[in-house]
Amino acid sequence: MSGDSNANSSVSGAEIRSLLQSFEEQFPQKWHNDKWYLAAIGALIGCNKAALCGDLYSYLLEKPEYATPEQRKALMRRMREAMVKCIIINGIPVVMTAVLEAWRPDEAHETRALDMLNFLYQDDFQKIMDRFHAHRDVEWISTNISYGFFLSDLSTLSMLETELVVMPAILCQNLPGPTLWHLRCCVRVGISREDVEKMHQCIEAIAKFANRPVDQVGRVKDVQDDMARL
Repeated sequence: MSGDSNANSSVSGAEIRSLLQSFEEQFPQKWHNDKWYLAAIGALIGCNKAALCGDLYSYLLEKPEYATPEQRKALMRRMREAMVKCIIINGIPVVMTAVLEAWRPDEAHETRALDMLNFLYQDDFQKIMDRFHAHRDVEWISTNISYGFFLSDLSTLSMLETELVVMPAILCQNLPGPTLWHLRCCVRVGISREDVEKMHQCIEAIAKFANRPVDQVGRVKDVQDDMARL
């Protein structure tokens, strides 16, 4: 599992382990088990610390639930899927170039994407898209690429698990509006506001470790009923 070129080589293994252990321990218990590391992946990649995903994998392999080859393969499959979903969040230009050369959306992809968008955003999706009326490609990219090709594929990660990856990946980019949209999406997939706030605090710890500012984003308590206004 390769990482970025900006990984801080001066950080000790003990410090990284302490960071991961703290994240795991503070993550809301209800969503703990096999989900906490998905949010950690989103946060690490969002903070340009993808290299530490390798340390996360090594940390997880020490646990008894990943003792067998089959369990490790399943873990790797889920981690890989989380990373793939981060590509569209953290590297749209590169992905767009590659995808458009080899893939064209079909009706099934669009239907799957719209189903997920309508569930997560409800009536707000079209309102948000209307804000980009002068840039209609934004709606096409959001529907057919971001969701149609990447985020709405729920064959490995569920909708809730996908949101656990997407929300921190966006939050760690310090993007105010999109972060609030996805804090709201976390609530819509069944996570309590209290647990969303706890997750936010865990993600902030990774951002602090990576010297990544996240001071422009709001909290789940700031989420409005009409996300289109954000």
